[in-house]
Amino acid sequence: MSTVWGQSRQVVTYYDQARRLVKERYVVSGKPPQRNGSYEGFYANGRPRAKGTYRNGTPEGNWRHFYENGRTKMAGPMQAGLKNGVWTYFYENGNPQMSGTFAADVRNGQWQYHYENGAVKSEGMFAEDLKNGRWRYFYEDGRVKAEGVFANDNGWYREFYASGAVRMEGRMRNGRSDSLWRYYYENSKLKAVGPEHGGTREGTWQFYDSDGILTQEGDYRNNIPKGRWRYFHPNGKTAAEGEKKDGREEGMWNLFYPTGSVRGQLDYSQPDKNYQAFYENGKLKARGTVRNEKHEGAWEYFYEDDGAPEGRCVFVNGRGLYKGVYKDGSPRMEGYLENDRRVGRWTLYKPDGTVAGYYEAFYDTELPQPVAIPDTATVTDTLLPASNLPYNKPSLRLPRQRNWHFVSRPNEYRASILGINPLAMLWQGNPSLPVSLEYYMHERLGYELTATLFRDPFFAEGRDVSPGNVFGRGLSLGLKQKFYQPDGRWGMFYVAHEVRFTGIMHRANLFAGQSLFSVSANETRYEYSVMLGDRILSDPSRQRQRLTLDGFAGLGVAYRHFDPQWQNRPDWDAVFDDVPKRPFLLTLRLGIMLGYAF
Repeated sequence: MSTVWGQSRQVVTYYDQARRLVKERYVVSGKPPQRNGSYEGFYANGRPRAKGTYRNGTPEGNWRHFYENGRTKMAGPMQAGLKNGVWTYFYENGNPQMSGTFAADVRNGQWQYHYENGAVKSEGMFAEDLKNGRWRYFYEDGRVKAEGVFANDNGWYREFYASGAVRMEGRMRNGRSDSLWRYYYENSKLKAVGPEHGGTREGTWQFYDSDGILTQEGDYRNNIPKGRWRYFHPNGKTAAEGEKKDGREEGMWNLFYPTGSVRGQLDYSQPDKNYQAFYENGKLKARGTVRNEKHEGAWEYFYEDDGAPEGRCVFVNGRGLYKGVYKDGSPRMEGYLENDRRVGRWTLYKPDGTVAGYYEAFYDTELPQPVAIPDTATVTDTLLPASNLPYNKPSLRLPRQRNWHFVSRPNEYRASILGINPLAMLWQGNPSLPVSLEYYMHERLGYELTATLFRDPFFAEGRDVSPGNVFGRGLSLGLKQKFYQPDGRWGMFYVAHEVRFTGIMHRANLFAGQSLFSVSANETRYEYSVMLGDRILSDPSRQRQRLTLDGFAGLGVAYRHFDPQWQNRPDWDAVFDDVPKRPFLLTLRLGIMLGYAF
């Protein structure tokens, strides 16, 4: 630009010392010098980053900002350095993200938001950056997802299932739930009801099953269960009751039969909880200690009629050998228990001490089917009713009625599990996208195939990477074998080992005179790893709740081969100095996968 009386001049800044990669181009004038006139900003790849004008050092007039791929990011008018007028924002694929009116950098008037595919996501009015009037929210297919009527961010809000049935409803204050809120099943039956203040549960809440029957009620303080809680049988009678503190049971909890008689008592006041179970006639059925939600130490079991010893089991970390006896003290049955479950092969004895037969225990409450029994008549007398079998301790941790939740489930559940971790794309160290498919084929065994796409940087094309910077593209395939432990409160812990192959192409853009070209080096890696992990599985019986969460950590050993695609070019070698090339290495394996079981 020409200079007038030395008052105006064009300023150009660069990314590099060689002054080849322009960063900004703008005009300054006045005393002291300040920006006046056109402005252009550029990415390192030469594409525009922003265009507009300045007046007396502040943005003025129409401005447009761009993504690195050249597409518009946002556009609209500026006044005195503030957004004024209609602004439109775009996704990187070019579709609109949102649009509306600003007044002095504050949202005012009609606004509309979109999904990345272009479908309308929500729309409504703002006044001084607060929602006012009717707002509507949509699913991607155009069906109404929610609606609300607001006055300064306060008002009534109702959300819907995709079917159109009401999902939840209540009042909002300052953009957060603040009133009595109701949640519904898709069949329109009430799911939960209770007060919310400032977006958290406060006060007494009631929860119902899908048939509209009350299942539990209790108090919340700052979104955490606290105070008296009660659980109910389908007939309305109390199933369990006790105190909670910080979301956990506290003190003595009482359990009841549907008839109202006491079923059991569990004392949470000590790490080793004393537990007592009773028959419906009030007589003692079983007693023992619970530690970390598992049976521990000596447990005793008693007959219903006269309270005579029925059996005994010494548990170590939830597992022990049960020995049942007839009333005269002679052996009656023998086998292993894991807490309240019979596992493995059990032996049944006749009153004379000879073996009557065997059965294989399963994870259910039904009588197992006897096998290899020589005398049917004797066995009929030997197999006692289910109520006289080793006592099955009821669970205090009834399912919590939430929109979604992870709970412990028997690990004999078999499924195929599809997993993904989209957050790995954002990891600056080595961005990737892992996708896995696991066949959970046995109560303790699963096989998992994982494919991982490597892109560094993940969201940029290679041609857009600044010259002299190394970028990578690659793929790895891994086969993992998992050995699961029994399901518990914190999920299913497992030990696993994995074999993995990885191929990565490292590339860099370089200048030859004024021309830009690329050089590459291939890396292949063979790896074996061992790791520890934990899988948390949602309730498989709920059709809309089949989520899993899988976290793992481990160590591996690998052999790596680095193959540059050039010879006798020390200047090119220097570009790849920071790329590891050691043939043998130890690797750290960390990961979290969100999955869906089907």
